[in-house]
Amino acid sequence: MILTDAGKIVEFLNRVAEKEVPVVKNRLNLGSFVVLTKFDDKRAYLIDDQKVFEKLPGFDNGLPLETIYHIFTGRTKEREELFEAEGKSSLAYELFLPFSRAVEEEVGGCLERSVLLQLTQQDKRRSFYLSGRGIFPNTRGGHAFNLMEIDGKWQVVDVKQMEPKEDKFKPYVAPLTGFNLATGEIHVDPRFSDGRRYWLGRIGEVKDYLELNLCKRR
Repeated sequence: MILTDAGKIVEFLNRVAEKEVPVVKNRLNLGSFVVLTKFDDKRAYLIDDQKVFEKLPGFDNGLPLETIYHIFTGRTKEREELFEAEGKSSLAYELFLPFSRAVEEEVGGCLERSVLLQLTQQDKRRSFYLSGRGIFPNTRGGHAFNLMEIDGKWQVVDVKQMEPKEDKFKPYVAPLTGFNLATGEIHVDPRFSDGRRYWLGRIGEVKDYLELNLCKRR
């Protein structure tokens, strides 16, 4: 089943977010966690400052995509070292780290970019932090990205890294056209796909929610 109406997709994602499936968040609150899915829920960021971006230059207007990219350029090895050095343990996670520390040290990649973008926009527009996987012109694998309402239309927004042969940062914003409930693929307008494809993670948990939701409606 493929949802093609943006309103229904957003309604569904909001309900999944309410169920607290980690890959869908419609708001990042003080004290909430964002899971580093690479570590199978063993590590997470604690949102300790919702306005951490206000201390940084370049976050005055609009969508600060390039500014966010230049903070988090892909230093994931250094992120892991920071978790090992400063991470704290809890009943829920093997290690967790305040997100503000990633911003201060400028360590991380797509996940940190997406979290920071969500924080900058969630008081301005309807938006989601999403994580899963992607296929891109030169790579594939786990990925985090955002879904946002811009000028009344829902867009997939990706603070992507520069592709090989690009000499400057090119933000990626493409109209949302559908969501495949069977596979988790989030479809964008093919005219703007640029060879990029996106999937929502934990689709099994999402399907479980869908089945429960359908049962309640019968």
